[in-house]
Amino acid sequence: KEMEIVTEDEPDGNDSDDDDDDEDDDDDDDQISNEEREAMLGKYKEYLDREKVEGSFTEHDLSDITSQEDPAFLKFQKRIAREKEQVLRYTDSLHATPLYVATEGRPASKDIPPCSCGSARRFEFQILPQLLYYLGIDQGEDTLDWGTVIVYTCADSCTPAAGSEKYQSEFAWKQNH
Repeated sequence: KEMEIVTEDEPDGNDSDDDDDDEDDDDDDDQISNEEREAMLGKYKEYLDREKVEGSFTEHDLSDITSQEDPAFLKFQKRIAREKEQVLRYTDSLHATPLYVATEGRPASKDIPPCSCGSARRFEFQILPQLLYYLGIDQGEDTLDWGTVIVYTCADSCTPAAGSEKYQSEFAWKQNH
C-alpha cells in the first residue's frame, strides 16, 4: 500500500496539562461534545457491524470508555482526527512535546536517561497505535499493543566515537491507553 507524508504545523512550547492556551493552537476546546461522542460511537458500531468484528466492546463498555473523559485522550482523538491514517509524528523542534494518549503513564524528566555522550535527550518522534492496524496485528491478550511509543534522541545530535557502533542508542517510552 502506498502511503503519503502529510505535514501539519503545531505550536512550539511546553504542552503542560495546565497550559493549553497557545495562541497558535486551534485546539482551544479539547472537550468532545455529547453529539460528537454519540457520532463517534455510531461510526464505531457501524464499523463493527460492517467488519463483523468478534469480541468487540459491548454498549455498556463503550459508554464507560467515553464517559471517562481523560482530557489527554480527548486531545489525542481530536488531533488524530485531522489525519486518521497517520502512524508517525515527527518534529525537529527542540521544544516540542509528544501527543499523549492518556494523562497517566507520562514519563517524568528523571525517567528519560541522558545520552551516552552525557547530553539530555529530547522528544523527536512518536509511533501511533494505528500502525498496529496497518501491520495486521490482531488484537488479543498476548499481542503487541501500545497507546503511543515516544522516542527521545540526543539533544546535541552527537555522533558515535570513532571505532564504535555506527548508530547511537536512543530511548523509547511506551505509553499504554
